[in-house]
Amino acid sequence: MGVEPEGMGLSPDGKILVATSETTNMAHFIDTETRRIVANVLVDARPRFAEFKRDASEVWVSSEIGGTVSIIDPVKHEVKKYLLVGQRVWHMAFTPNEKYLLTTNGVSNDVSIIDVANLKVTKTIQVGELPWGIAISQQ
Repeated sequence: MGVEPEGMGLSPDGKILVATSETTNMAHFIDTETRRIVANVLVDARPRFAEFKRDASEVWVSSEIGGTVSIIDPVKHEVKKYLLVGQRVWHMAFTPNEKYLLTTNGVSNDVSIIDVANLKVTKTIQVGELPWGIAISQQ
């Protein structure tokens, strides 16, 4: 795997683990049964977190220094699009209906709200200093 592993995301069926490596700027797709890397996908600078959609159709990867979220096709192992968010995007979470994805942007002290269907940042909300994580209730 790449240099400085940072975050992980597990597919809903548990068959694929995505590990991000900050210094290598990659998302590594690992088969959990064979424990082998099946693909390495280049993303923006210093990827931090990976999150699969519930239907496993996409993997969303935040990149801390790049200030972006990359949307990866987990079958083709290709970045479909990337979205600009705030500075030092550290963590993110989908709303229960997956209509929105919220990112915490540590240095710009805000949260970006992404319309998932339209692949567009719709709002930025100022919050306290250095927001790192986010948790959204499933209810």
